[in-house]
Amino acid sequence: MKKINSHERGQILVLLALVLIGLLGFTALAVDGGMIYADRRYMQSAGDAASLAGAGAVANAVQSANLTSANFKCNDMGSGITAGYSVAIDKAATNDFTIAQNSDLGTNNNDNGVNITCNEEGKFIDVFVMLTRNTTTSFVHLFTGNPMRNTITSITRVKPGINAGDGSAIVSLSKDCHANADGIWISGTNETFLLNGGLWSNSCIERNGNAEIDITNGSVDYFHDSYVTGITNPIPSPQMDYHPLTYIELEPAVKDACDQLTDSYDDLQLLHLSGTETEKVINPGRYGDWDFNVPVKLKAGLYCISGTVSMNSDGYIFGEPQPGGNGDGVTIFYTGTSLTINGGAQTNLAAPNGYDYPDAPPSGAFEDILLYIPPGVEAVVKINGNSENFIAGTLYMPSSAVTINGTSDATAKDDQTLRTKMETSIIGYSVKINGTSYLDIKYNADRDRGMTSYLQIQK
Repeated sequence: MKKINSHERGQILVLLALVLIGLLGFTALAVDGGMIYADRRYMQSAGDAASLAGAGAVANAVQSANLTSANFKCNDMGSGITAGYSVAIDKAATNDFTIAQNSDLGTNNNDNGVNITCNEEGKFIDVFVMLTRNTTTSFVHLFTGNPMRNTITSITRVKPGINAGDGSAIVSLSKDCHANADGIWISGTNETFLLNGGLWSNSCIERNGNAEIDITNGSVDYFHDSYVTGITNPIPSPQMDYHPLTYIELEPAVKDACDQLTDSYDDLQLLHLSGTETEKVINPGRYGDWDFNVPVKLKAGLYCISGTVSMNSDGYIFGEPQPGGNGDGVTIFYTGTSLTINGGAQTNLAAPNGYDYPDAPPSGAFEDILLYIPPGVEAVVKINGNSENFIAGTLYMPSSAVTINGTSDATAKDDQTLRTKMETSIIGYSVKINGTSYLDIKYNADRDRGMTSYLQIQK
């Protein structure tokens, strides 16, 4: 039998005490950690609510002042920023946090308050909220000697309203560039004239062969990780962010309006005229395929098409209004896979223009939206212009491959009377400008679909 020395008696009690202290410590840490985490989550929710509320007040002021990215000035935002401070402070108070305006927020231990800053160059306003408070603990403070402090930040960015093209006549939303596939490609033997608007690509821009492009009062913008070749005037400008329409859909209400249409027609096949007819007249509504090569007049309104569209070269379309704007017109909502418009000599296809928000065109078409192919619909779109064509309004096709061809009868650079004319912004996944002659694309902000101000959570 092992002999137990007297000096070894009671060791188990010491070990048990140490183990219990350790277990109690771990339990206290778990409880304290849960309290700290729960308190931080609540603080983050309160900070986000205050930041969003303040940004909402600023956005309302931006909207009331009719400010867009084109005319945005920080000097015009004084009362809006004041309202943003007031609303953010009140919202924080409803969640038991006291904050005040703090222009040094985030520096020199300034970790509680709200700061609203306006960036005129970047065209945005940030509402920055920081919340800090002590969390009551059961154990941790015994070792640190100080209370546990939680600090959270929340930043909401207010972007002013934009026009769909955001000042650009041609926009590619593709983030990748593959040879002759994505981005913006300018090729052929034509010469394209961009007036009052330029190019914007989320990836590359390339000019190939003998094609020429003349840009007046516009810029060449591309995402900084990509490239531009063949264009040196104006000097291409790398951008740190993608085009605004990369993040938001232009006008989802167009699809909702199509779903509510009650007038539905069979496939439209108009291959010839009969008797004394000089043109076919069709009504707004829901259609399957379109296939015709005779003159067609589209009555003002919304046309929702789900099949293949082929408008052949020896036919043409009359839309409303006439060049100059200020009248009702047409909006085409398309969910098929192939849409081709071969314009004839008198093509006039235009969206409604001249109806100020919240007024809407009486026909049910959408202000300044000519063609709308929703995100996710990967259509192949070809628009082949001809002499004296006029096409006006936003062409929104964010997932579609788009080709624009100029095939006018103009044979001299100075002959502007017979060029294909477009007053539009062309927004596609990829955009190719091709053809054998002269093409005028004039960016007209008044013909480009406007969007209200919107919010982005930054942090």
